Amino acid sequence: MKCFRNVCAASLALVSGTDWDDDDEADFLRDVYGPSGPALTELDITTAFLLAGYTVRGIELEPCHQVWIVRLRRGTAPKIGDQDKFHRHVRDVLRNAKICLRKKCDLSTLQTGDRALVAFRWPIATGRRLPAMIQVR
Repeated sequence: MKCFRNVCAASLALVSGTDWDDDDEADFLRDVYGPSGPALTELDITTAFLLAGYTVRGIELEPCHQVWIVRLRRGTAPKIGDQDKFHRHVRDVLRNAKICLRKKCDLSTLQTGDRALVAFRWPIATGRRLPAMIQVR
């Protein structure tokens, strides 16, 4: 119990010693009430899968490889036994989240029972050619 009290006392000293800045509060409120960037994308993906009848068990943007990984559990969503049909279903759900994947290989899906794993690269490759002055020859 003594160790717990020491930790609480040290934490209290850290918190009380810092000054709360109004700019920090503004940034916090902006992130919560007006998300942008990856936070907005995460919100769009989560909402689309919730509306499709899935429970989102985990969602993350892998920092090293720039890949979104979404772990799902089927709730009221239809049970789709065929992997190709499930792949098309997930593409449609992501399209509702304003994420339009160009090719079949841009999306990886794995379904086992009620659980599913969805992964796709972010940002999505556009396939545009680089300007002539930037191209490597």
